[in-house]
Amino acid sequence: MITLSQRWCAEAAPCPSPTGPPPRRRNSTTGDTVPCNLRHPRFRPKNLLFTLKHCAVPSLFMKRVVTKIGDVFSVPLENSAKKYFQYIANDRTQLDSDVIRTFKKAYPIDGAPDFREIVSGEVDFYAHVIIKLGVKMGLWKKVGSVPYHDAPRVVFRHSWDWGKPGIKVSQRWSVWKINEDFQNVGKLEGELQKAEIGIVFSPPSIVDRMRTGLAAPGYPRY
Repeated sequence: MITLSQRWCAEAAPCPSPTGPPPRRRNSTTGDTVPCNLRHPRFRPKNLLFTLKHCAVPSLFMKRVVTKIGDVFSVPLENSAKKYFQYIANDRTQLDSDVIRTFKKAYPIDGAPDFREIVSGEVDFYAHVIIKLGVKMGLWKKVGSVPYHDAPRVVFRHSWDWGKPGIKVSQRWSVWKINEDFQNVGKLEGELQKAEIGIVFSPPSIVDRMRTGLAAPGYPRY
């Protein structure tokens, strides 16, 4: 039995260069080759997945990534070093996204530290992110797992003025703990100023923060 994917593998031409001629496909009935594009019936939405898989972003269609709480991930940085983070929770309050804790200490890129040593190190920051997306983008990889049974008590904050370029200092804040309700607090004061930014970061933003220490440029201050 020939699967749809196998049939497309047989019929689809390799991806052209950006400046080359348009792609062509072979008519399975006549054997003729004809130009094709995303408006052709073969490239309607039900077939768009094949187009993306074999042409546009193959790195996003790797083998299925399996993660579990306690997993430790290695993040290569630009200066021949790497840092680590650990997957510690899912936060139903924030889109059921993954919560990680990153560690300050950097290791040689070819080093193989003990995982228990890593997770006993000083925490740099906590953040929400989609871990599997970062794996598929090649920004980090799972290297091991250390059981994590603690109940994270980290507090997150969110400004309802985020996305409004004209507002540099916000007076409209909410705070929450993992899987607990938002609490509107207005002005952010006292210990709440130490709360972590609670947006769901993109994987590249996580890497940038681990590398530079800067979190969410443009996010309102308190």
